[in-house]
Amino acid sequence: MAGRRIPADRLNELRTFAAKGSTRVAREIGALVAEIDALAAENAGLRQGAEARRKSCPLGPLDLVVLAGVVNGENLIETAERIGARYEQVKSRRRAIYRRIGARGASHAAAIAVHNRWAKPADGAALGAPERTDDEALRASLVASPGEWALVKESNSRSSAGQLARNIRAGRGPWGPPYTYDAEARTVHGQPQVYARYVPAARRAADKRGD
Repeated sequence: MAGRRIPADRLNELRTFAAKGSTRVAREIGALVAEIDALAAENAGLRQGAEARRKSCPLGPLDLVVLAGVVNGENLIETAERIGARYEQVKSRRRAIYRRIGARGASHAAAIAVHNRWAKPADGAALGAPERTDDEALRASLVASPGEWALVKESNSRSSAGQLARNIRAGRGPWGPPYTYDAEARTVHGQPQVYARYVPAARRAADKRGD
């Protein structure tokens, strides 16, 4: 039966038979027992190595789940959806993971994880597969939920938060064309923050006609 273990006393009996016997059957049994011993030693080594890697890993269970997403090229939104967390939570946890394992970024973290066998690419996934940048992922999230406000950034000051909100509304940098996104600066628990939402094309056209 597959996966059935041979009792140790039975293996000892076979070893004794093979050592005392001189027939072809005894030699074949001896070779089979030697192969079983080699496989057992290999499995023991693998178990010890896995346990050592587990003990040396500085990450918790949820960190490893997030790190697996990095290895498989998930962006922040995809990981958040998979584990049922918010975008900001995953973004913060990823940064903490990178710091704890000494990674410079996503590709470096993926390489460290695979080298230490903390995570492995899923079938058909390429290690370090290109993922969308945080800004690209955020814009995709806004587009997927038109009209819903989402946190874009926490700023150091109200003035910088206000400037970023104006840049988003004006379509500067990656936020173009103009008026694709609405944005505003808010202060939450004393922390300046910038929130944005995607404005569908039909609404933009209606707003223009209203002007």
